[in-house]
Amino acid sequence: MIYLRAIKQAETEHAHDSYPLSLPQIAAIERLEFSAPVTLIAGDNGSGKTTLVELIAALTGAIRIGDARSDRRAHSSFSSASRAFRAEFSHKPKRSFFFLAEDFTRYIDAREDMMREEQAEMVRISREYEGRSGYAKALASMPHASGLHEMKSMYSDELSQQSHGEGYIDFFGSRLNAQGLYLMDEPEGALSYYNQFVLMNMIADAVKHDCQFIISTHSPVLLAYPDATLYSFENNLLRESSFRALENINFLRDFLSEPGRYLRRLGEDE
Repeated sequence: MIYLRAIKQAETEHAHDSYPLSLPQIAAIERLEFSAPVTLIAGDNGSGKTTLVELIAALTGAIRIGDARSDRRAHSSFSSASRAFRAEFSHKPKRSFFFLAEDFTRYIDAREDMMREEQAEMVRISREYEGRSGYAKALASMPHASGLHEMKSMYSDELSQQSHGEGYIDFFGSRLNAQGLYLMDEPEGALSYYNQFVLMNMIADAVKHDCQFIISTHSPVLLAYPDATLYSFENNLLRESSFRALENINFLRDFLSEPGRYLRRLGEDE
């Protein structure tokens, strides 16, 4: 399913002197089409991948998972860009989420803080209600016990007790629902190559349930997703590309086929 068909620059004039429109690679995008359920955006560090996905998130009103403060800052930074671009929908998805790997860690920390607060409240109530009926104590504790139960039951295992990669997979999977638009920025940051393949399979299953994905990534695993539309930032321009044409894929292939040729250069002066 394709909900977001394209983003394009608005016909009215807008100043391009503030971020992100001040970036030439973003200002150069007149129209960007999404013709497949999965769109991948490649490019080197600093090429504009994250900025583009942030812009799409602002245009589509996607909910940023994990850090409300970052969400507010992002909306503030991209408010002018949102007026300079337009989103074209075939129809609106039921939900739209924006995932950043770095926000997962913030989410874990915030979630543990909330759980500690709920537990502390239950201890306080137990102390203050000492000598009163069990019913009164249970009634006062109920909202906090319910909050704890809800947080603990969201995942197959407690996130803080899993490895970072396992926790991310569990965290992401708990939010995958049919008929959704999902934006992801470099999700491979927390994942081994095997778990990147697990993530790819989760995405493929979600596509069967009418989901659309737009993903910025360096991952050679995710970039191999079959039948995806693949764009790459090169020389400050975003162009449609292919897996075999990507510079980082060719470098990785050459390195793995003959690592000694590269390692011999270590420590050599340019």
